[in-house]
Amino acid sequence: MIVILDGPINAGKSTVAGLLAPRLTHAVHIEVDHLRHFAGGLTLEQATPYALADAAILTKAWIERGFHVIVDWPIEPAQTRGFMTVASEFGTSLFVFTLLPRLEVALSKRGRRHLSLGEKARIKAMYGGMYSGPVAGTVIDNSDQDPNETVALILAHIDAEARRWRRETGPEDGSEPVFTLTDQPAPADAATIRQRIKEFNDSVSEHHRVARRTGKEPLAALMHDPRGELIGGLVASIYWGWLDLDELWIAAPWRGQGHGRTLMRLVEETAVKRGCRLAQVRTWDFQARGFYERFGYTVAGSMEDYPPGHTFYWLRKELPG
Repeated sequence: MIVILDGPINAGKSTVAGLLAPRLTHAVHIEVDHLRHFAGGLTLEQATPYALADAAILTKAWIERGFHVIVDWPIEPAQTRGFMTVASEFGTSLFVFTLLPRLEVALSKRGRRHLSLGEKARIKAMYGGMYSGPVAGTVIDNSDQDPNETVALILAHIDAEARRWRRETGPEDGSEPVFTLTDQPAPADAATIRQRIKEFNDSVSEHHRVARRTGKEPLAALMHDPRGELIGGLVASIYWGWLDLDELWIAAPWRGQGHGRTLMRLVEETAVKRGCRLAQVRTWDFQARGFYERFGYTVAGSMEDYPPGHTFYWLRKELPG
């Protein structure tokens, strides 16, 4: 089996590969970055094709010896051909996983790695270039996963594919599904279900693919007293041209003085400048439905007895412009 871990700089490829190799029986980890340093006199762009070609040659050698091979490098779909040739020649499986955390996560300090300004610039260029469109293999947004969770998800995907291939070769005895009811689902099972939903959404919705790459754009208006203490604020986010109002709070002594309207105005005006044309908010009957309605929001949906004895509301508004 050949496993390629694709993804931008600081996506966690090497860390995940190092954890994945011991979980696979008889596996080696080939770091293309180490191979690239053999061509010390070449630029990164000049050395990369040679390093990938060398990685494919080494992959073939280790597959011949009966090992699984894990390769990690930011790889474009066309650059997988050498590995596909090896997989085809030896009749082994080839898996490509693209680790693609949100941009702000990739730019942050992860583990012991400190990014240079040059690396940060390359990461931004990657997200605006090779990772702005279709990418290789199965995409995993590991923004909110620790490396072990990502490994578990990869192993679950490999296992699921193996079971699928076995099903396609013909039915097995006792092939009816087994249903299990549990109060404590395994983290890998829950992660697999979430990943499959993400993959389906991405396959049919360009908006989901874009949001997955860029993440939500945070926005907040804060209110402090003269001493600098936080006494109120509106936390929101922007995606798909929508302003999503998440949390609005004002300390009791400061309520009823129009500060809520000021916070709303600041956030909405900023959202419009950033291209938003619609806004939404979720609230309960014991919260601020009337406040939002006075601000032009209308009820788009509701659920009674959620929680029992109360009603949950979803409101929306068309923003000006």
